Amino acid sequence: MTAEALHGPKVIPCRLTAAEEDTYTLYRLYQRDFDEALHTMRLMRRYRRPEVRYCLLRDAVIAYCRPFSGNRGHVHNRHKLPLRFVPRGSRSIHDDLVRRRHGLIAHTDIKERRPQIARWPARGRFVYLLGVAHGDWGSLDRKIGAVQALVEAVTASLAIEIERLEAKT
Repeated sequence: MTAEALHGPKVIPCRLTAAEEDTYTLYRLYQRDFDEALHTMRLMRRYRRPEVRYCLLRDAVIAYCRPFSGNRGHVHNRHKLPLRFVPRGSRSIHDDLVRRRHGLIAHTDIKERRPQIARWPARGRFVYLLGVAHGDWGSLDRKIGAVQALVEAVTASLAIEIERLEAKT
């Protein structure tokens, strides 16, 4: 029995440069991130309770923003999906999602959290309380159709670029 019969046909060498292959691999991973975001938004249809919907929405924001956050490949150290994949008419929604991801989810930014310290007297001493904003997830939830359209448009744009890279092989 031949090696090909045991293991299948020979692997065809890739004609992409190392940087192109790294970009291609990251693009395919980004497709998975966008699929995850879309799946999570479709899952939201099952739920009415805001606390559940906001958790799912947060997960969708994380998945959508992952490709735009700086990712490591074998060649690329801080690869981000270029903004050219985001339709111009959807940039404000995109920017809102990225702002929420960076300021409310992935980091603890004072500007986004808007903390307020309160001092209350209690039994001869003071108790300090910290109130923080958690973001207006209700306003984003009301725009879920536009968010889903954005993710679908970016996914379609990315698929065209992936096909272009595959044609080079």
